[in-house]
Amino acid sequence: KLKIQDAMNWYSIKIAKENHLELFDFGGAGVPNVDYGPRKYKSKFNGDLKNFGRVYYYHRHKTSKLLENVYRFKKKII
Repeated sequence: KLKIQDAMNWYSIKIAKENHLELFDFGGAGVPNVDYGPRKYKSKFNGDLKNFGRVYYYHRHKTSKLLENVYRFKKKII
């Protein structure tokens, strides 16, 4: 049984292929070597997972940096 999101992605890939496109970009695949939502979902389409790194943009630099450090600390202790 094919879920609607999977069907939509397969249909998009089919249309891309019919139009001779060689690349279908799902966008990011999450953190490398961490099996979770986005990476797990996108990997079932058997594409090549590429890691181009991450880009961080801080709208409020000091606040964002503080929250990022709190998040990292919380991940370590949990």
